[in-house]
Amino acid sequence: MKYHFLVLFIVLVSGASFAQSDINHLIVKLNTVKENAKKADVYSNIFQYYFATKPDSAKYYLDQGVKYFTDVEYKKGAALMLLLEGDNEAARGRIELARQYKLKSLKISTEINDVKGISSVKNGLGTLEGRTGNYTKATKYFMEALKGFESIKDTSGIIATYLKLGVVNDYSNNLTKSLEYYNNAIELAEKQAFTPNLLYLYDNIGVIYFKTRNATKAIYYFNKALNMSNDNELARVKIQSLTNLGNAYSELGNEEKALVYFNGALKLCSLDNLPEEYARLLLNKANITYKKDPKSALVSLNESKKVAKQIGQKTLEWEVLWNIINIYKEQKDYKNAFLNSEKAMDLRDSIFSLEKEKEIADLQSNYELEKSNNKVQQLELSDKRNLRLRNIIILIACGLFFTLLSLFSFYLKSKRLNKELSDRGLELQKANTVKDRLFSIIGHDLRGPIANVPLMLELYEDKDTTLEEKRYIIDSIKENAGISLETLDKLLHWGKSQIKGITISQQDINVNEHLEGVIKLIKSISNNKHIAVKNKIKDDVNVYVDPDHFNFIFRNLLANAVKFTHNNGRIEIEANTKAQEDSVIFSVSDNGVGIDKDQQGHIFELINISTTGTANEKGDSIGLMLCKEFVLENGGKIWVESEKGEGTTIFFSLKIVHTKVAGIYNDAIELNIQDKS
Repeated sequence: MKYHFLVLFIVLVSGASFAQSDINHLIVKLNTVKENAKKADVYSNIFQYYFATKPDSAKYYLDQGVKYFTDVEYKKGAALMLLLEGDNEAARGRIELARQYKLKSLKISTEINDVKGISSVKNGLGTLEGRTGNYTKATKYFMEALKGFESIKDTSGIIATYLKLGVVNDYSNNLTKSLEYYNNAIELAEKQAFTPNLLYLYDNIGVIYFKTRNATKAIYYFNKALNMSNDNELARVKIQSLTNLGNAYSELGNEEKALVYFNGALKLCSLDNLPEEYARLLLNKANITYKKDPKSALVSLNESKKVAKQIGQKTLEWEVLWNIINIYKEQKDYKNAFLNSEKAMDLRDSIFSLEKEKEIADLQSNYELEKSNNKVQQLELSDKRNLRLRNIIILIACGLFFTLLSLFSFYLKSKRLNKELSDRGLELQKANTVKDRLFSIIGHDLRGPIANVPLMLELYEDKDTTLEEKRYIIDSIKENAGISLETLDKLLHWGKSQIKGITISQQDINVNEHLEGVIKLIKSISNNKHIAVKNKIKDDVNVYVDPDHFNFIFRNLLANAVKFTHNNGRIEIEANTKAQEDSVIFSVSDNGVGIDKDQQGHIFELINISTTGTANEKGDSIGLMLCKEFVLENGGKIWVESEKGEGTTIFFSLKIVHTKVAGIYNDAIELNIQDKS
């Protein structure tokens, strides 16, 4: 039987190290870092964090990075994101899609003459060629990458390329040359700080020694790599070492020890979504167990065949089928052996047919090209005679075309200018309305309470004013000052948002930890009216939001609810986590006076006219308008439901952190190990 040692083509992730364990810290850093180069490093580290176990999350952030760097025209960052997109697709077995991403990255890196970026992409393209068996083209890419890295003295890049050249020579059965490249890489790697490439080198050197019948030295190198890969972030390297040790002990006849290593590798494959190696491990395990337990071996082989079919690995599927056939033959179950041999032959014909179809297509293309060239030569002779006439016709046609194009462009420009003029008119009208409303607030809601202060102070100083009246005056001044300060605070918030735009710093927060402080702030005014405030939100609810915006929204909604609720009323705060997959819907409900139907559509606008509360509390309409702006900036929505005389409920939604994880082996995902140089 044949065992499959893992001499792996490794995906190169340019300039990236292992991801930091604190993903929340990275996401916060992503929103705060301004420098493009540093932001690219953060995106790269987030990709590293999610790469092995959450490919969907990795892709989400890479897509976000591509858009961001494209928008800000930072081509180096966009090229890196596309390169990582290719690595992510290659690790899942989508080779052609990976190649397209890498070619896009190469084009951008070439445009900006980024030698490191160009060399990194060529390493990645060589890896893809090697995985598809095109070793000559793979070697060409690797040599070009090596030349680039050497020109800029990039040691990590040189090590990675030596490693890949060692692999391609191993696959080409040039073991001496392979070992030479590995030793060159180790000589450089051992002088540096720890790098995963060192583990890959030890594993691959172990394979070379095993192929040259030096099992003791091979096992020594496999164990050396295994002992250095105990860190969880090195789980993908650990699979390689465990598989190689299992194969080695199988060849040495120690089947019990081999099974221990295979089972360990299978467990890690299941955790890391690595279907091709999972299928190969099942095949190797079946080859060990089939003599003692053929039934169990058949179960493993059928599972291996199923996974190989899912990921489109026809050669592996064909190999598994022949192992199934051999077991049925040994059991003298010739019927099943025959049925599976028919499937194997059909599959082999399919593989052969695809290869032949390509050859025939190439021959046909060459024939058509030659035929086309002959026809072109004949047409060229004819064209020379008619060239002058054709040129005149083309010039006339071009002139007409550009004339029509100019007229059409003028028409579109006129239409656009008219629309802009109309839009400007509407904007000016709206701005005028906002201005009038703003001056109304300043003149009435802000000036009114302040204007009363001098009069109250005169009454306070009057010798005929009693002590009880003086207390009342002080309380009124405090109340007017509080109302004025609250109105001024809202005006400042609004003015800042209009001048500078709303600044936002989102993070994952626990709702009740922040809500507790907000409820304490409004407790005094709710206690004055004997209003019960009930928080029904569970302690485990989290949202992704700017904390200052979150506090402002709840503070204003609760203050409004108290304002329009009668004495001895109630206010309830709830959160629905099931209505939407990626959001939490909050609600603040009261049993107060309610809102008229015709007014409900305007309560979140500046033109809304504020009314007094159930205890004649004064206020303005800026708070609800800012609540709407803050909710929208944080990716949510806000709306109201109310019945006059029965109370009001204001709803708003906020996003939760995206944590979707792909199902194990349900997608066509192919094993690959990362090269993080």
